[in-house]
Amino acid sequence: MKTGLQDRIFLYIINRGMKILIACHCMGRPALTFTSNIIDSSEVEISYIDKSPNCTEYGKPLQYFLWKDLPNNSFDYIWFMYCPIWGQMKNTGKASEWALKIFNAALKKVKSGGEIIINPSIEGEVPDIYFKSIHDKVENKFTYELKEKKDLPFLMESTRKGDNCFKKLFVLTKTGPGGGAGKSAGGYRRRRIGKTLRRQAPRGSCSTVCALRGRRQSAKKNRRNTIKLAF
Repeated sequence: MKTGLQDRIFLYIINRGMKILIACHCMGRPALTFTSNIIDSSEVEISYIDKSPNCTEYGKPLQYFLWKDLPNNSFDYIWFMYCPIWGQMKNTGKASEWALKIFNAALKKVKSGGEIIINPSIEGEVPDIYFKSIHDKVENKFTYELKEKKDLPFLMESTRKGDNCFKKLFVLTKTGPGGGAGKSAGGYRRRRIGKTLRRQAPRGSCSTVCALRGRRQSAKKNRRNTIKLAF
């Protein structure tokens, strides 16, 4: 994500202290590297959850075994590392029951306005019916889009060859109460910072937040003609 100095400061403020959950992965099997040009790994909290019997880190801080052990609405981002979510898609185009359980659990744990980041299917193009089959059967609703890696606030890179080959990733955004997104504490913090930056901006100039809003509106318009689904 290439940004100017003001944008970098703004993004640093809203992402400092963010909580990330790595789903379907044991800590260190294989090791993952947090990379970001916005914030340092020491300023984020990264947790892991996996049910593999080979995961020897169970019981240690930030390593979980069951989704129910995690508090609801507590993570800013959930990164699906090796989650078996594409199962029946090649044959039916729809999500399997196992995939639905994973999505339902993750959508409960991510904050309103938070994001779930997923590697694309190795089977090729993902049909819209796949995400619609999920959306119709989970408790918490979402929108989705395909994003370039460079547009994400961070990446979790694997040391295992072949795991980092995708240039784009699916991003599901949990919608807030009443169908709107971003009504979490994080969304409130963004709005508050935005007001401060607008007050400090010279008269007649466009603040960082104005520029960001313009880019978001432009991106929304483009997504309407691509794969964006807003239910």
